[in-house]
Amino acid sequence: RAADYIITNRYHGLIAAIIAGTPALSVSFSTHKSQRLIDDSFPSLKNQFYTVSDFVDNDIIEKMADKDFRQSLRIAKSYEYETCINHARRHLDVLKYIAGDIAKR
Repeated sequence: RAADYIITNRYHGLIAAIIAGTPALSVSFSTHKSQRLIDDSFPSLKNQFYTVSDFVDNDIIEKMADKDFRQSLRIAKSYEYETCINHARRHLDVLKYIAGDIAKR
């Protein structure tokens, strides 16, 4: 782990931080993929997701200068990884079913 924390506005940046065990703040222009990932699989990170307007309105950049705020950032809990893997498996099963159905046509 080379970084103390990550601020990302990209879905795969959030995934990379979770996999690396690096605390991350997720900033999004809209609340879609990253928000669903946190809601569905990593609820312990719920307070580390911001829309851009929330990020600006809450002076998160200023708060990042505060050591206590940075130390409050969490990494995902170990049991949440299993939840995420199970979600991914279900999605993969659905995709395989759809692909098989399309191939039959």
